[in-house]
Amino acid sequence: MYALKGFWDNSKFISLAEFTRYSQALLNRHRGIQALEWAPKVLHANRDIFSTERPLEEGIFEITERHDQGDMIRASERDVYYPVYYIAPLIGNELALGFDLASNLSRKKHTNQGIKFRGAIGYLKYYTRTRA
Repeated sequence: MYALKGFWDNSKFISLAEFTRYSQALLNRHRGIQALEWAPKVLHANRDIFSTERPLEEGIFEITERHDQGDMIRASERDVYYPVYYIAPLIGNELALGFDLASNLSRKKHTNQGIKFRGAIGYLKYYTRTRA
């Protein structure tokens, strides 16, 4: 994560292709990582403009959140959003694209800590194996 943060900190702009290429190299070396993502801070006043800046093959980029039933819906209005703008690999993680990290209490807490300390943020998922 710190390698990706360093790459980002030392660049004025990183294209989707650059992010994907650099992230894929990291993912190839660290097989235990499911995905790497970048989620910029977006003020509500800039939401609509921001959404049109990232064209998608299937339509307009949308800032989303998870509905009570588990479906992804347009994120409700709030002052600030942290939508997943880049994610690698995209295949298998499509639903995360546009997901507002501030819409999830746990992720919002981690995102705020990352901002406070200007660091990279990691999310861990633990899986347990069950016997058949």
